[in-house]
Amino acid sequence: MEEIVAEPLGFSLALTAVQVAVFFGFIALGCFAPALLRLPLPGLGLPAAFVAGLAVIVTGTVLTVLYVLRVNAAEA
Repeated sequence: MEEIVAEPLGFSLALTAVQVAVFFGFIALGCFAPALLRLPLPGLGLPAAFVAGLAVIVTGTVLTVLYVLRVNAAEA
């Protein structure tokens, strides 16, 4: 039972570190390079801030799905 608890903990901490890095990278861009986030992306017509914010949300969703799949596989 202890290895089931310990292994997902390390995995979840790694996923958390990825999400924190993505989120704070987005915030850092907003703080230190706001002009970059205002630029429209070629071909999309959307500002980079919209796409970057969407990427933060999608990253969180993908990491959550990875965690659920990994933990469910470990319990099976």
